[in-house]
Amino acid sequence: MLNKEELDSLMGEVSEALNHLSVTFQHCPFDLIQTC
Repeated sequence: MLNKEELDSLMGEVSEALNHLSVTFQHCPFDLIQTC
């Protein structure tokens, strides 16, 4: 099991990645394969 600090760090990275993805989807919802 991860300790709390490792888990917090991992969750932070995951939420940043999700934020990046949601921004990408907003900018180019129909052209996800190509970089925008």
